[in-house]
Amino acid sequence: MKYPRAYSGVKKLFISEILNIISAGLMFVAVLMVLLDRKIKLPDIDTAQFWGLATLVLLSSAVGIAAFVIQFIGLNQARKDEWYFNKALYFVVICAVCTVGMTLTAGTVNSIFAAIDEVFTLLINIYAILAIFTLAEYLKNVHIQRTGKVMIVVITVLFGVALILQIAAGFVPRRAELLGAVKAGFEFVGYIVCMVYFGMAKKMLGKS
Repeated sequence: MKYPRAYSGVKKLFISEILNIISAGLMFVAVLMVLLDRKIKLPDIDTAQFWGLATLVLLSSAVGIAAFVIQFIGLNQARKDEWYFNKALYFVVICAVCTVGMTLTAGTVNSIFAAIDEVFTLLINIYAILAIFTLAEYLKNVHIQRTGKVMIVVITVLFGVALILQIAAGFVPRRAELLGAVKAGFEFVGYIVCMVYFGMAKKMLGKS
């Protein structure tokens, strides 16, 4: 195996994307609950619907944190074999700061942190794909290179739309839940796309 550290790191990136998919899916369901049941009110903590919603949000957050930790470890390992992974690692740290900011704030400030987080989530995946593209070039794997170019375009569109929806929710608070549900849907698909590519990269590196 020519790039054992990259292989180990990409395996962890693959797992982190699976966890991101689960996290986004849970959040999507939580937002749908709010959209479909207008009886759910934050002060009304005695309803089963509220506690169901709270459980979904907490589970989504817990899975998201696990995905972040695994992603950080994976990038830290992989960066020893390819420089682009190192750039992605910096952006993970920025996303962590934004996550803390979103937890401690509300309203406009919260939306700003969420928008910044969206941008750097996209950059993390772009640089991870660029790293895999470079390794594929070293290994003369044209298929992974071509697929990587397509993947960058696809995730840029998906996460770009998610970013627009995040910003729009701040200007149209009455539609915030609906926009949040659609945003989570785009993120869900984006994570699936990244997972597929990381899975392909894992196989390539494992055979090198």
